[in-house]
Amino acid sequence: GDGASEEFLIKAMTGKIPAIPATQLGIVDVRDVALAHIRAMEHPNSNGKRYLLIAKALWMSDIFDLLRGVFGKYGYKFPTIKAGKFMLAVAGIFDSSAKEQLKKVNKEMKYDVSPSINDLKIDYTPVEKTLIEAVHSLIRFGLIPDKTKVEYPPLKEDENPGNPENKQEQQQGSVDSNVNAEQQVQKENTEGNNIESLES
Repeated sequence: GDGASEEFLIKAMTGKIPAIPATQLGIVDVRDVALAHIRAMEHPNSNGKRYLLIAKALWMSDIFDLLRGVFGKYGYKFPTIKAGKFMLAVAGIFDSSAKEQLKKVNKEMKYDVSPSINDLKIDYTPVEKTLIEAVHSLIRFGLIPDKTKVEYPPLKEDENPGNPENKQEQQQGSVDSNVNAEQQVQKENTEGNNIESLES
């Protein structure tokens, strides 16, 4: 990933998203994406096929309800105001991400991932688990302030954010669990197999 999914969760957990847009986010766990690439290389009839990878599309309001329900008790604050088209249009003057969200207001995502389930036997990780574990990973790496006081395992040398050699890799999404959000479609060729994941 290019770090946009991490950026969204960091902003969501640090109060930098002032209002909730009426848009959906397509979510898939990077572990499922990695497994799909492996199985696409191994599948005898997958050459030339395109696989869309998405576990579920959630409304932003549902994402914030989930985060609030799990992390609100630790003191993290989340928006409750709904952002309509006018608010997004004004915000879009100053923020390109808000302008991008404006195009998706009240639009329900339609997708078919049955080929990835039938051909590649992908049993998608529940999006709730993906989101929660992604936040915990970002806290562990110091990218979100730790209010939970959870005893995380010590970072290994190759995971330490203080190590300059690891900083770029971590910013590109090397957290243990990650969420890939529907902002751009990334196409990757793997031995003639075209896997299309909703990647942020």
